[in-house]
Amino acid sequence: MSTKRLRVILLSIVFLSIIPGQSYSFNGDEHVFVSTNAFLVSLTHAKKANLISEDEAERLKACFTENDTMNYGYLSKIVDDVTDPSKLMKLYGPDVDIDHGVDCARAKALLRARKIMSIDKIMASKYNEDHFQGKTLTKFREFNDLAQLYAIRGNLAWALVLNAFAAHYLEDFFAPGHVLTPRTEVNNISARALHDSWDNEGALMRITTTGKLTDYLDIIKEMNGDAAEGVRALTALDGNYLRIYGDGLLRKTPGQKELMIAEVAKTITAVFNAYKTHTVSKFDSDFVTEIKTEKKAGLLGDDASYEQISPAFDDVAYKPIRRDYLLGRLVPIIEIAPYLSTPLKSGINSRWGLEADLAVYGIPQIGEDSSVSRFFDTFLVGFALGYDYTDEIFNATNYSHGPLFKFIFDIKNTDIGFCLYAKWKFNNENDNTYQSFPFGGRMSFSRDFFSLYVGVGNEPRYTDRMENVITVYTGLTVYFPVGMTFDGIFD
Repeated sequence: MSTKRLRVILLSIVFLSIIPGQSYSFNGDEHVFVSTNAFLVSLTHAKKANLISEDEAERLKACFTENDTMNYGYLSKIVDDVTDPSKLMKLYGPDVDIDHGVDCARAKALLRARKIMSIDKIMASKYNEDHFQGKTLTKFREFNDLAQLYAIRGNLAWALVLNAFAAHYLEDFFAPGHVLTPRTEVNNISARALHDSWDNEGALMRITTTGKLTDYLDIIKEMNGDAAEGVRALTALDGNYLRIYGDGLLRKTPGQKELMIAEVAKTITAVFNAYKTHTVSKFDSDFVTEIKTEKKAGLLGDDASYEQISPAFDDVAYKPIRRDYLLGRLVPIIEIAPYLSTPLKSGINSRWGLEADLAVYGIPQIGEDSSVSRFFDTFLVGFALGYDYTDEIFNATNYSHGPLFKFIFDIKNTDIGFCLYAKWKFNNENDNTYQSFPFGGRMSFSRDFFSLYVGVGNEPRYTDRMENVITVYTGLTVYFPVGMTFDGIFD
């Protein structure tokens, strides 16, 4: 192997290891689009309801629609860049009472002074459980309630900033991949695979056409004639279901973007209402998880269970969805792993190699009386079958190849994983042809689509004779989720 090729591999590993991962959510442009339009719609609604004056509306529009740190869409978008949006501003303390009414100068200065570092984005791409399942509504309520309380205290600008954070979580609620992915039960790679699968497949949401919803839809249609088709699609439902999609697919179904804008606009109007009337509005939001159990044959005995979930917000609700457990929810993932290996013995060359395999992660749920239930509460277990090819770095005529098997243990909801592997290699080394069975273990540190790993193993090598050599290696695994799940495969 040439020195130039080796440098390319090493540089690629370093480069990929420092790229910040993306948080699982509606993409940034979609957050900006929905939140910005919802703010403008809410301003119009608040003026009609005499919650704010024409002058206040114009000043707020100037404050929150300029292309800077106070842009309403930007404020919603950057929630993906931090583990907790309260880190973007001081929620309590002397600063929060400086601005009053629609004056946003102080809030703008404080936000401008807060810089989002790369480490913030890296951490946010990992520890983002608040964007999934029932926590989306929990975090929405937290920031929306706090926003209304600050509005009651007279600090409207600060309140609107807080509600922009709330809007982000509510928008995530309309992405099926967020609501249906059990984020805390799986590792990062499997969460991404499940999330993408649900977002692409879509889910049904029941729309109840209320007078309040119609008011907002009428404003949306007046402000943007292109929204007429979506508004008609929503008003025609009246209790029926709309298929919604997530992440990059906001415009796939006529009416989804108009529905999201209307629902987010309601929450902004609640802040204006609190500012005017000194009362807190309540939204009907819940995330119902019902655990049911059925006795059926499975690989681990007659003990299967499933969740039936039906999350709802105000006048929209997901159609109840069943998620199977035991070994019924699997995530197929293609893995490509270049690596470098260094034998701990002088006189034996280092190697570079490339593995390709298909890994399958399971999410088993075992009965409480099972002796392995605690293990599965901690680890996500998978296995992989693939093929490995290696070349020596300083002797291109030596090479080996063969099938491999990996047994995977990933600690749930962390970056850390472990792997046991075994290979069956066909070797050509120093004019000798032979078969070998290398084996060992690895520890990995994962990101959304790749992980860095180090390992140690036993590797038979041939110099003047056959001998087992302890080898240390490091590599990079790149993941490509197949984008499907085998729901209920063992039913």
